[in-house]
Amino acid sequence: MTDLLWPAYDGPGDLAAIEVVPLADRGLPATTYDVVTRAAATWDDRPVTSFLTDATHWQTPSVQTFTGLAAAVHRTANTFTALGIGRRDAVAIISVNCESMLCAILGAQAAGIAAPINPSLSAEHVTKLARLARAKILVVSGPELDPGIWQLGRRIAADVGAAALLALRPTAASGPGPDLEPVDGIIVGYLDHLAAAAPSGHLQGPPPVASDIASYLHTGGTTGTPKLAAHTHSNQVTDAWMIALRAR
Repeated sequence: MTDLLWPAYDGPGDLAAIEVVPLADRGLPATTYDVVTRAAATWDDRPVTSFLTDATHWQTPSVQTFTGLAAAVHRTANTFTALGIGRRDAVAIISVNCESMLCAILGAQAAGIAAPINPSLSAEHVTKLARLARAKILVVSGPELDPGIWQLGRRIAADVGAAALLALRPTAASGPGPDLEPVDGIIVGYLDHLAAAAPSGHLQGPPPVASDIASYLHTGGTTGTPKLAAHTHSNQVTDAWMIALRAR
């Protein structure tokens, strides 16, 4: 019996047979949120991610399970919803890599739209992209992760009139983080601290559908200022499926 979700793909000759079957008949999850919840129901306590805390402790990474990721995504999405994010609102994520950034991206897509921005771009380009996305919330590397990005995030939050500026901490950080300086008229805090009190088993807002925008992803900017490209949930799930299919 042919596996519709995972057809045989051993080489280019298999493409014709794969393309005959409509995507709608393949049984793909409809959204990135459905990917997270389906994976949690299927693989529960198996590991899904492994993040190094630092080079010294490379043998003891911080490991997240599928159920743990789903719970973190729910808490993060519900935090964004409580701060006013709706289906058409963007959360700009400007950070170096860390474990909580993945939850921020998936949580933003579950509640609204994720707009990840490369922090190595010029401050002018980062600011313009956050403005183009009409970012309502900024999630930024906190002062422990990158003091320069944190200060840039403070300036951008004030510039775009964000409702909240939320800091990310290093992977597996322990103890309280340093005090965060206030920004007039903007909620400032640590994302993990706010999310700890949010429900972890369900979304408090409406779940996304396949045709909803999941992300604003910026282009390379080789001919000028980077521009935003809107990706629907269906776009992202299909792209991920094709990459996984080839890698099996």
